[in-house]
Amino acid sequence: MNSPTRSLQPTPDGALSSAFAVHVIGPAWLSSGVSRHRATTMITKMLLGAGYWFGGFILAILGAVALGLALCALIGLFNVFRYKWTWALILGYAVGSLICLLLIQGVLFLTGTIGDHTGYKMQTMVLVGLAFPGIFMLAVIPPFIKVAVRQTRGLPTE
Repeated sequence: MNSPTRSLQPTPDGALSSAFAVHVIGPAWLSSGVSRHRATTMITKMLLGAGYWFGGFILAILGAVALGLALCALIGLFNVFRYKWTWALILGYAVGSLICLLLIQGVLFLTGTIGDHTGYKMQTMVLVGLAFPGIFMLAVIPPFIKVAVRQTRGLPTE
């Protein structure tokens, strides 16, 4: 293309631009739009954050159940002489609490392993999942205690 000035360079659409501007910032047709890599990274971070949030919510559920069962075992110790099968209830409560604690350890190990492979991006979402809606999981503890009081005294439960 014959241009009246040597400083103007053609772009793919036929327009002319300054050679200095092309050299400094590059042609506009090369740098426009969002790259696929950036969009994929954003989607990956969103999915990773959602996974961590769900893991935090599971940790809140397991923690509330473990605390409830541990309190049930403690109530059973205070009522051990009131009912002949209280020792079996205490053992069941303690084993259930131990299972919940082992599951918590497994979820935390999984969270750490995923964090090692992803550079710990979005890992604070675990705390968000623990806080909301995880805080509502504490509501399961009073019913656990009510059932434990009735069971360790030998009363029928509903």
